Amino acid sequence: MIRAVAILLGMLLSFSCYARGPGVVRKTVEASMQVTGQVVIAPDGALRSYVLDNPGALPVEVRSLLELYLPACEFNVTTASGKPEEVTAKMSLQVLARQNGKGGSVLTINDSNFMDPDTPDPISIVDMSPPQYPMTALRLRLGLSGTVYVVLRLNPDGSVADTHVEQVNMTVIGSESGLASGRSILAKAALAKARLWRFKVSAAALAEGEPIDVRVAVDFKFDPKPLKNRSEYGKWQAYVPGPHAPIPWRPEAVVSEGLGAMSAGGLYPLDPKIKLRRPLAGI
Repeated sequence: MIRAVAILLGMLLSFSCYARGPGVVRKTVEASMQVTGQVVIAPDGALRSYVLDNPGALPVEVRSLLELYLPACEFNVTTASGKPEEVTAKMSLQVLARQNGKGGSVLTINDSNFMDPDTPDPISIVDMSPPQYPMTALRLRLGLSGTVYVVLRLNPDGSVADTHVEQVNMTVIGSESGLASGRSILAKAALAKARLWRFKVSAAALAEGEPIDVRVAVDFKFDPKPLKNRSEYGKWQAYVPGPHAPIPWRPEAVVSEGLGAMSAGGLYPLDPKIKLRRPLAGI
C-alpha cells in the first residue's frame, strides 16, 4: 500500500512538473487520509483504550501506524469540573503520506482533533449553510476543487464579527499562478457565505469573557456527475497544500493544531479542551 501511495503521488507529480518544476512539486504534493474513532483517556492523561471507525476500510499500513503510536499518547484535558477524571472523546486524525525519494512513502500522523461529546458545546449552529460552487469557476470551466480553512470570530449574539482564510488546499493541478488564482476564487466564495452564518453562544462561553474563535473547513468539489453512495473513508486524497496565512488577531495560534483533521461543516475551537502533550510520529 505504501508503494501504491507513491504511485498516486507520482501520477500527480507527472501532471505538475511541466508547470512548476519537479523540485518544487516533490516538496508540496501530499496524500491525506482522515481516520476517525474514539479514545478513552485516564485521569492522569494516559490513553486507556481506543477504537477505530470501520477499521476494515483502512489500509493495513495505516492500521499498523496507529497501533504503533496511539497507545503512547498522553493528553492534557480540561474537564468541566476542573478535576482529573476519565474522559471518552471522539477522535479525528490526519494520516499524511509524502514521497521519500526512493520509490516509497513516509507515513505520519500529521494532525489530530479530540472532542468530548459529553461536554456541552459552547457554540451551536443556527445557520451554517455551505456556499455554492463559485459561478466564476463554472463560467470559465476551471474545474476547481479544494478545501478552504476559515477562522471565525463571533459576536456575543452569535453573528460573525470577523473572518480569515488560514489556508486553501487544492485537489487539482495547475501552474503556480493558476493555483493561486484558484485559491483566491474559492476563498472569496467561502468568506462571502461565512459572513452570513449565525450561531448560538452558550452562557458559559459568554461568562468566560474571552473572544470566541472557531475554525471551519469548507469543501468545494467540481463533480458534474457524482457517483452515488461513494465513500471516501479509507482512501488517499492527493492535494497541493497552500501557504498558511497567520490569523491577524491571533498570530500566536498553532497552525498544525488539528487543521488537517477537520471535517467539512464542523466547528473546531482554536483552544480545544483536549490536547496531545506531544506530537504523534510516523514511519
